[in-house]
Formats: sequence, structure tokens, C-alpha cells
Amino acid sequence: MKLAGRRVEAVLSEEGQTALRLAGLDVPETALPLFFVEDTDELGMWVRLKREDDTHWLLVRWEFVLSVDFLPPERQRIGVGSRGGGS
Repeated sequence: MKLAGRRVEAVLSEEGQTALRLAGLDVPETALPLFFVEDTDELGMWVRLKREDDTHWLLVRWEFVLSVDFLPPERQRIGVGSRGGGS
């Protein structure tokens, strides 16, 4: 499953939540953090973060990720019943 280029919500372990808080992120205990995934590798997800000074990338290690939730991309319909031009 490719996660790069997608917005995802992640369920993190308690250690993962603590690590993100130490990195300066506001991670509510009841909410799923929402991330834009730039890339993934064997270590984890590289996510994009907006900070006051600039955009940063942060590694969220796989060992902290319990699950990932995202909407699948819409499939483009072609032909009768497709959205688009025409009447």
C-alpha cells in the first residue's frame, strides 16, 4: 500500500504520542493525528509538518504506528453516468 502523497490519520502507541509531544506537536489523547505523508521507508513514515518558521519533515517510526486510516482515491468513471461535461 502506497502512503506517500496521502493524508492519513494514525493511531499511535503511547510511546509514539509521547515522542510527538516531545517533538513539539499537539497530539490530543482522544484524536487521531492527521499527517501528510511525504514518503515511507523501512524506518517509518516521513510526514510534513507546518511550523512557525517553515515546513518540516518528521519521521514517525513504524514501531509507534498501531494503524493508519485514509480515504482511498476516487476512481475515475468513464462513459455513461460519469461526472463531467454534457447534459
